[in-house]
Amino acid sequence: MNYFTDHFKNVIENFKDNKAVGYWDEENIYKSLTYQNISDISLRIVENLKNVITEKYSCIGLFMQKNHYIPSLLIRFKVRHKIIRIGFTKVFYYRNLFKVTERDVIYFGTPLTFDPSMVEIFLALTTGCTLIIPPKTVNSRLVLNVLFPNDKCHNGITILQIVPSLLLHWNDADVKYLLEQSSCRILAFGGEKFPEVILKLPRLKNLKIFNLYGITEVSCWASAYEIINDDYVTLGNALPDTILEVRDDTGSIITDGKGELFIGSYSRICYLNDEDTSSITKPVFRATGDYVQIKNDTILYLGRINSMIKRLGHKVNLLEVQECVFQHTAVPNVCIWYEDERKLVLFAAIKEFDYSVKQRIVDKLRIKLLQVLPREYFPDHIEIIPSIPLSDHGKIDTRTLESLYRKLIYNVEEQSTIDVFKLLWCKYLGLSINSIEKFTNCTFFELGGNSITVIQYLSELKHVVDENHRSELTTLLFEKTLKECCNFISHLQPVPYRKFVKKRKRVDDQLRFENRNSIKMNIAWKYDLEACVDSTPTVWGERVSIGSFSHKFVTLDTTTGSKISETILSGPIESACCVIPSTTYVCTGCYDGYLYCIDTKTGLIVWKYKSGDQIKCTPVVYEGNNSITFGSYDKILHCVNFNNGNLIWKKNILGSVTSNPIIYNEQIYLATTLGNCFCVSVCNGEQIWKHDTNVPIFGSPAVIDRWSLVGWITVTGTLNLFSHSNGEKSSSFQVDGNVFSGLSSFGNIVLFGCSNHKMYCVRIDENSCQLCYVTTLDSSITSTPYLFGYLRTTLFCVVTNKGGVYIINFECGTILGHLQLDGEIFSSPRISNSMLYIGCRDNNLYCIKFN
Repeated sequence: MNYFTDHFKNVIENFKDNKAVGYWDEENIYKSLTYQNISDISLRIVENLKNVITEKYSCIGLFMQKNHYIPSLLIRFKVRHKIIRIGFTKVFYYRNLFKVTERDVIYFGTPLTFDPSMVEIFLALTTGCTLIIPPKTVNSRLVLNVLFPNDKCHNGITILQIVPSLLLHWNDADVKYLLEQSSCRILAFGGEKFPEVILKLPRLKNLKIFNLYGITEVSCWASAYEIINDDYVTLGNALPDTILEVRDDTGSIITDGKGELFIGSYSRICYLNDEDTSSITKPVFRATGDYVQIKNDTILYLGRINSMIKRLGHKVNLLEVQECVFQHTAVPNVCIWYEDERKLVLFAAIKEFDYSVKQRIVDKLRIKLLQVLPREYFPDHIEIIPSIPLSDHGKIDTRTLESLYRKLIYNVEEQSTIDVFKLLWCKYLGLSINSIEKFTNCTFFELGGNSITVIQYLSELKHVVDENHRSELTTLLFEKTLKECCNFISHLQPVPYRKFVKKRKRVDDQLRFENRNSIKMNIAWKYDLEACVDSTPTVWGERVSIGSFSHKFVTLDTTTGSKISETILSGPIESACCVIPSTTYVCTGCYDGYLYCIDTKTGLIVWKYKSGDQIKCTPVVYEGNNSITFGSYDKILHCVNFNNGNLIWKKNILGSVTSNPIIYNEQIYLATTLGNCFCVSVCNGEQIWKHDTNVPIFGSPAVIDRWSLVGWITVTGTLNLFSHSNGEKSSSFQVDGNVFSGLSSFGNIVLFGCSNHKMYCVRIDENSCQLCYVTTLDSSITSTPYLFGYLRTTLFCVVTNKGGVYIINFECGTILGHLQLDGEIFSSPRISNSMLYIGCRDNNLYCIKFN
């Protein structure tokens, strides 16, 4: 035991002031501890344990009540010297393989129940480098900021050990940043088949990629392979004290051919069940359950033994089916064998899709696969899911997929409403049904949900929840935790769950072009912001300003796209900015909760104001009292002085705000995600009136001046009109679909888009609403249309989630121009001087010229 204690004491002495652990506390504030700190803590814990433990234990577990833990070492009780030496032989092997130094930063994202976590802990503690512990729940869209924080709270991860499925849950922009721009120099995959798709992507020259292999029964990793060339990936060489053998169906060792891999050792022995030293024969071998091929002492991984099935007279490897599907469609997928019905089920992961066209997606996928898959590979059922469920260890959870098929797809018998609700929660968030209880105090959005997955979830949920309660549940899903939602569900009358098949109709032929060449559209320039651009551009003078999820906020020349200034904020930016009159300053909200005032000439921050949570709405300016007003996810409406950022007033509005507020006649109109519509005084924040729709509102309101009305549209598609003065409801209009678009108005006409692919034009009368026309486009519309005049004609521009950019005749709804971009679009368009500006999820801001 002195071997380890002496080494750790040397680390403490040499690196006592080095950061040993970095973590985020319960309020999501980053903190760190030095090696001296954790040494002092461990010594105090040991002294306390001496008083209560008298037997000679070899292992002690400590439960930490807080949401972080400190990997401290308790060196007090008798542990055999040989075991310590064996364990640290492996640790030092990885130290040499990865060339770990005290300057490294290791990501500690592996659960303690997964033995590779021990490698991460001891690599750090024996080297003097830093171990970064992530927050308890990390939204998948924000994980990159934990690894490589923009605020430089730590220097960025240099060693990342990760399960392939967990990395492939990231969006393309985050994977690209990791491989091409990050501080990571060691990327080690283990726990599943190596993701060879990674090798096809560009990466930094100094980034080394490893394939690690092992099983828990032989104490974690057993072999390692560094990717030198990208032709093939093997399991690599066995670690010290480790033996690899391949055996055929008879149990005989083979040196050429296919069989099951066994791992053995004279010293790395984990005792199973009732085993002890007297009941084993050394070397002890354990079956891995993995099917491999060996040739010339090189071992290739083929798949799990239980993934090999007999179908239609052929031996089928489910992993090969998945790889073949991915090769021909580029769609991540998982194939399972449902033994009860002997069905081959393919789950295809498409992150954001419109539920109304789900069957069309399945049909297109089926037609493609009929052309490329052998008969024995072709699935009996294809199911589209937004996210592949992962276990606590980051591996694909096939049990949850089996539950989805058994309970929601194949089985038409009545299911428990609570069970269906939880299963759908797992389906749309990629969670394991076995671990969902750990997340009962988290909201849908905290676990990675977004407005699109909410639409998908609600579309399927409506077949199990009674019609009279769907609006209430919609509101709960946006604001409340899983536990609160389940409590609400438990009091409802159960409705039998039935598999829903929507009648299909073709919409491709409904795109009506007045003249395909009447308006030509071409990309004038584009600017790469290095992450998704969901923000709406602000065009003012000869400048266009916009932010992105890369934390970058830029101001560009409208004509050339050249950069005027750039500011790096400490969080993603979804809010559009507003312009402060008579200055070169703009104000934008940020996910870090701050409202920033930025000088667009220099990119310097003039002032910033802290709210209590994320800011997603666009602030609104009122020159009468030099104010900027905005809502936040802290459920408060804030009004600050635009000259210095000082608070003028604030008002609790009980709900989060994504809808942009507007000001009309010194009155602010805004709505919350709980469906509360407010009218308050811009001068002091006093409430003038309030109306509760009880359904979330995401889109901005519109004023109908002719009838002294203001209108909002709810996420469930109800357009409500209220009196300016007292909030009395005037009329309403219902569409069949979910609406996240804001309202655009011209006179007494309003325009808005819908998830059912349709653009609606509605005439507002004093006490009624009348549909003027509907234009059907290629996919869901969540952006707000933009009205503009062109050659004495009123037109409007609208974009679709699939990247379609349309210019449409306002009077009749016919399409005059169309341009298809490569990425999805959740930004809204802006137009100035025959130039159209739009953000895109391919990371670019586009300038499109039309004539």
